[in-house]
Amino acid sequence: MSIWNKIFSSSHPGEVHEHGIRYRLERFQEIVRRNNRVLERIADASEKLGGEYIFDVQYLHDFVDRLGDDVRAIALALNELTGNRYQELLRIVSSINDNLRAVLESRTVAPESEIVLRLDRIGTEHADVTGSKMARLGEIQRILGLTTMPGVVVTASACTQFLESAGLEPLITAMRNTNGEELFELAGELRNQIIHADVQKWLQKKLRRSVRAISKRFHTQYLSVRSSAIGEDEDLVFAGQYLTELGVRPEEICDAYRKVVASLYDRHVMEYRIRHSLPPADGLMAVGIQVLLQPKCSGIIYTLDPTNPDRDVILVSSGFSLGASVVDGSAPVDRFIIDRNPPHHILESHIAEKTTECVINESGGTIVREIEPERRKIPTLEPGQLQNLCRQALKIERHMRCAQDIEWAMDEKGRIFILQSRQLKVTHIEQNNLNIMGPISHEVLLKDLGEVACRGVGFGRVWIADNREENAEDNEMPDHAVLVSRTASPKLAALLPRASALLTDYGTTTGHLATVAREYRIPAVVDTGAASRILEDGRMVTVDTEENMVYSGKVQELIKKQLLQASSYEDKKEFRMLRRLLRNIAILNLSDPTSPDFKAQNCRTYHDIIRFAHEIAVQELATGNWLRSNRRCNAVFRLDIDIPIDLVIIDLGGGIKATPRKTVVTSQHILSRPLTALLAGMTLEGVWKTEPADMDLGGFMSSATRTTALTGPEAARPEQNVAIVSNDYLNMSLKLGYHFNLVDCLMSDNAEDNFIYFRFAGGVTELLRRSRRALLLREILEHYDFVVEGKGDLVIARLKFLDLTRMQKKLEMIGRLIGFTRQLDIHLRSDDLVRHYIQEFLAGSEMPSSS
Repeated sequence: MSIWNKIFSSSHPGEVHEHGIRYRLERFQEIVRRNNRVLERIADASEKLGGEYIFDVQYLHDFVDRLGDDVRAIALALNELTGNRYQELLRIVSSINDNLRAVLESRTVAPESEIVLRLDRIGTEHADVTGSKMARLGEIQRILGLTTMPGVVVTASACTQFLESAGLEPLITAMRNTNGEELFELAGELRNQIIHADVQKWLQKKLRRSVRAISKRFHTQYLSVRSSAIGEDEDLVFAGQYLTELGVRPEEICDAYRKVVASLYDRHVMEYRIRHSLPPADGLMAVGIQVLLQPKCSGIIYTLDPTNPDRDVILVSSGFSLGASVVDGSAPVDRFIIDRNPPHHILESHIAEKTTECVINESGGTIVREIEPERRKIPTLEPGQLQNLCRQALKIERHMRCAQDIEWAMDEKGRIFILQSRQLKVTHIEQNNLNIMGPISHEVLLKDLGEVACRGVGFGRVWIADNREENAEDNEMPDHAVLVSRTASPKLAALLPRASALLTDYGTTTGHLATVAREYRIPAVVDTGAASRILEDGRMVTVDTEENMVYSGKVQELIKKQLLQASSYEDKKEFRMLRRLLRNIAILNLSDPTSPDFKAQNCRTYHDIIRFAHEIAVQELATGNWLRSNRRCNAVFRLDIDIPIDLVIIDLGGGIKATPRKTVVTSQHILSRPLTALLAGMTLEGVWKTEPADMDLGGFMSSATRTTALTGPEAARPEQNVAIVSNDYLNMSLKLGYHFNLVDCLMSDNAEDNFIYFRFAGGVTELLRRSRRALLLREILEHYDFVVEGKGDLVIARLKFLDLTRMQKKLEMIGRLIGFTRQLDIHLRSDDLVRHYIQEFLAGSEMPSSS
């Protein structure tokens, strides 16, 4: 007989062998243990992105190996627990692992369905697939919210497949073993073959489908096809080396694609690679395809003077129409010198007599034409437009953490489009001066307090988030402020895009707020213990998280050092690889177990898999006749308590004090720390009101006609209130009438491991009143720093990384909240009452009044 049959076989209906119960609990324990270990590994890796800890490629290999072992074991344990109902999880684990291996081997990971990626969905972590040029452009749009030309990127994977399909690998291999003039002759032959090679039908289809969608959506017949070679604009600039095709018509897209790929092997490109000690025949090309508009003007902006950074100015060059003449210096252009400091006064302007401009040719491509005499001495940019351009350029500079060389365009409506942004190269003299910076004379306000969550330098006026009145004049945080808070509340994440730095008294480097700070590259220190007390609101400070120091005033030498640094740690190969790995690992797509999409086949990351497995495992233990067995088992107990919850406790080990021959326990027998805290809140005097709530006619009619769903989320809810416990773990499923609570948490001595997951849904009244209660729950939970989401009567809340004392307080609050809201939907006859009951709960009331 199989082990699965042994679990369910019984000589009497409803009975389960103790061996079967123990086996089920062991499988569940395995899932919980490895689930927690996976979350720990993900948290550790996410913390590495802050730049505080050095790691190498070997760390990434070990990380992927150990994580894969744990996730695969979770999938196996779930199948053992459920009778092999989720075999497809093992296939998904293997598929994700293949993608992770490709990242580690620096292979491009782009399945055929994603061989063409939308520009607004990529970031710098995709540089090994899309090239740095397009990756940065995508991040500027996606993270910073600045406007770029809409478009797509044909990945480097497409280039590899195109060259292989054309049979060109032998010629490329021959070039790698050749040098001198023979190398350039082979390169010429290779370029010619690429230009005349057939583009595979599947790639043609994808290219044409993409350009049709772009043309239709943005009402344009002209495109720009831009190079974005792997490695371009990283340690070496490759400025102007590769081909860009402008004015491309949709039907010409395949020809333009071939020409841009062929430019990999242009003679001047290969000579450039040889001069910089790079293999001349190596290279891979991603290609950007974007809308091309006929701009009013375009040009280049340097966020710093590369020859004299001490001037603290911005340099702008601008010409009418397309910016070819600005880039290649082939014609006179306007030049402006602007103060870096707001409001960005124009210090100097040199308006050239502009005789020619580059425009789109109606038949495709571009042409150079003469400018009408009356326009030649008109400035290309007005003062307000220059100021707006400077603000956008400095926003990019702050995010990229170094001075920027930016190409831009502006349309007739004054809208600015970012075309390209890369690190501005400075003179060797200035670069060498970075290493001889003298001592800093500014007063030190904070030193070596807390944990660095994201490295960098930021400056601005202190803005303390705590205790600000809702309607106060200073409630709006100014741009570029140093955001200071007592807690690392997830609510502050919305302010981070406008902050120059972040300091908190409490929190961890793996918390939600720290994660968002790294996403926006905001210098951040958490858990300082004193920042909100020591720093004065409105004081100008400089935050140096490279050294974990906060100085009074604006420390120019630190700011300059960051702007002129050779590169940011985020741009190093290992950091880019880790960000790409975490895209396949850490993102949670399956957040709502009540959704019809909460299915095994929809798992796309390791986090999805462990979340799905944990939820299904809990359902497997919390449902079924086996809990009603009359047979005694030293792992299953019924709780004798004064409140009517009829709770069965399943002890995974260490959660219940040994009680030989007893199946009924009291609160005095409970050793589980999280269950003890939760029950403490639920059993506070007055919390559990047992008499029926007064119900008006509308509430009565809703309750009289409300039935439990036979399918969907309701069907998966437990037939029995169940708490699965160990000394530091709790998963409690609690159905009270028509509404359902779930609390899942870990409460250990290590704050980095601790978390609370709370879910609430349902109610006896109509949807409007249930939605009001959900709104009340969301606002209360957000007040207590939970990350909250939901819709209708569903509320899902999460909180992580708290120490034991704060975990206890939060769980006691959850217990009190469960009791407080148990019949509250009946009372919520109007929207005004929502605010009333929120204030009542926050004021410490155990039971809602009958307002």
